[in-house]
Amino acid sequence: MESAEVALKLTGSHEEDPRRKWKSQLDSVLENICNTKRKWLWLVFLVTASPGILNGMHITSYVFFVDNNPPYCHIPALEKANWTVEQIRNISSPITNSAQDQGCWYYDWNYDELAEKSFEESKEFLSMIKAKPDVLPCTDYRYENYNSVISEWDLVCDRYYYRSNIQASYALGKFFGASFFGIIADKIGRKSSFTLAALCYVASAFLSAASSWFCVFLLIRFLLGFAGVGCYSTAYTLLSETMVGSSKTWVCCLFNASYAVGMIILSFLANHVQYWKTLQILMSIPTIILPFYYWLLPESPQWLLSKGRPVEAWDVVRKIDSTVVPPADLPRLYCQVPINTDESSTVPRKSLYQKLLQPLSEFVSMFSTPQLTLRTLVCFYIWFTVSAVYFGLVMNGNNFSIDRFSYILLNGILEIFSYALPVPLLSVCGRKAASLYLFFFTGAGLISILFLPKTLNVVILVVALFSRFCVTSVYVIFALYTSELFPTAIRNTAIGASITMSHVGTLVSPYIVDILGPIKWYIPSTMFGLFAVFSMIAVLPLPETKNQPLFSTVEEMNEEAASRTRTRPK
Repeated sequence: MESAEVALKLTGSHEEDPRRKWKSQLDSVLENICNTKRKWLWLVFLVTASPGILNGMHITSYVFFVDNNPPYCHIPALEKANWTVEQIRNISSPITNSAQDQGCWYYDWNYDELAEKSFEESKEFLSMIKAKPDVLPCTDYRYENYNSVISEWDLVCDRYYYRSNIQASYALGKFFGASFFGIIADKIGRKSSFTLAALCYVASAFLSAASSWFCVFLLIRFLLGFAGVGCYSTAYTLLSETMVGSSKTWVCCLFNASYAVGMIILSFLANHVQYWKTLQILMSIPTIILPFYYWLLPESPQWLLSKGRPVEAWDVVRKIDSTVVPPADLPRLYCQVPINTDESSTVPRKSLYQKLLQPLSEFVSMFSTPQLTLRTLVCFYIWFTVSAVYFGLVMNGNNFSIDRFSYILLNGILEIFSYALPVPLLSVCGRKAASLYLFFFTGAGLISILFLPKTLNVVILVVALFSRFCVTSVYVIFALYTSELFPTAIRNTAIGASITMSHVGTLVSPYIVDILGPIKWYIPSTMFGLFAVFSMIAVLPLPETKNQPLFSTVEEMNEEAASRTRTRPK
C-alpha cells in the first residue's frame, strides 16, 4: 500500500489514481475467469473449504470423546471372585439422585467375607443387616469400557467439571487464533498465513492423540482450535477475494456448509471406532495434505494489489489464464517507483505505538455515539447467543438421552439445508423481520422442551433439530445484518469484535451443558431458549437495512438516525 501511495505521489496528483484503475481491471479479469474457468473455480473452492470439514470434525469430536460411562469403585476382592460389573455396583455403590455422584462412593463392607459367597448369598446376607456401614469416597475407579477421555483421566466425581475444559480449550484457541491469523494474513499474505496455520494444525492434531497428561491434552486442544480457525478464516478470506461476480455469492454460502459435512463424516467414523485416540488419529490423517495446498492455492491478487505489488498480482492472474493481458502502463509505473527512495521518506509512516493503538481506537469508536453503542451491544449479545445455542445444542444430545451418533448425523444433514433458508426468506422480508421470526421459533422450540417428558425422545429430537435449524439460519442472516448496521469506517472492526463475542459463546456452552445438565436434563435447553427470546427482544430497536444505502462514516449514520426520528409520526 505504501509503495502504491508513493506511485500516486510521483505520477502527479492530477493524474488518475493507478490503483483504482488496476483494481477495476483486475476485478473484471477475475470475474471473467470465474465465469469461464469452472474447473479452476471448483479446485479453489474444494481446497479452501476442506479446513472447514476438518474443523467440523474436531470441534464436534467432544461429543464422542466424553461418553456416559459412569465409574464404579475398584473392589479387588470382588473382582478376583469374578463378580460382574453390575453385581459389584449393586453391592458396593449407594443409590444417588445425582448423575455426577454415581459410582463415586462405596459402602465399607467386609468385601473379603462377601467374596467367599455368591452374589445372591451376599445380597441375602446384607439384607438382614439393618445398619449400613459408613460410605467412603472412591480412590480407584473402574469403568465398563475405557474408550473415552473420561476413563483416560478419571474425569468423574470431584473431577467431573474438568471435562468441560476440553471443549473450552478448543474454543479459547479459536478466540485467540482468529485475531492472530487475521493480523498475520494482512501482514505476510493469505497463502503464507494459511501454510503456517496448516503446519500447526498437522502437529497439534496428531499430538492430541499422543497426550499422556490431561493438562498437556488441553494445551494441544487449544493449539488445535488456534490453528483450525487460522486455516478456516484465512481460506475464506482468500476465497472471497479471489471470487468476483455472480459466483461469489453461492460459493461463499456453500463454503459455510463445510462444517456440516465434517459432522456427517465424524458420525460415521465414531460409529465404527470406539476408542477416542484411534478416532483422533483418523481425523488427523487428512490434515497432512493441508501444507501441500501451498502449491495449489494462488495468492490473493487483491491483497497483492493493496500492498503495492501490482505486477505480482497480475502474474498470479496470468498463471490462471495465460491469455490475460496486463495493463500497458503497469510495468512503466511499477519500475519508475522504487520502494526505498528519498521521496518515499516524505510519506508519513505510523510508529509502532500508533499501530498498536489503532485497533483500540477503532474499537472505542464503536461506542462513540448512543446509536452506535446500542448497535454494538446488541450485536455482541446476539453473536454470543447464536454461537452458544449453536454449539450447545450439538453437545446436549446426552441430556436428551438421544443416540449421539444419529443426533450428530441429523444435525449435520439439517445444517446443510439451513444455509439455504435465508435466501428465500430474505427475498420476502427484511433482515430485522427474518431475525425476529427465527429467534422466536428457536426460543419457543427450546423452551417447549421443558414441558415434554423425557420419555418422548423422538419428539424432543425433532424439536431440538428444528431449533438448531432456525439458529443456524439466523447465524447466516445476522452476519449480513451486522455488516450493514455499521458504517464503512468501522465495519471491519465491528464484524471482528462480534465474531470474537461468538467465540465467548462457544467457550461458555460446554459448561452450561455439562454442569447444569446433570442437575436437571432440561435446564440447558431452557437456558438456550431464553437466550434466543432475549435476542428477539434485543433486535427490536435495530433499524431495517434491506434496500438501504450503506453509510461510509459515523456522521452519515447519525444524520440518518436523526432524520428518521424527526419524521416519525407522533
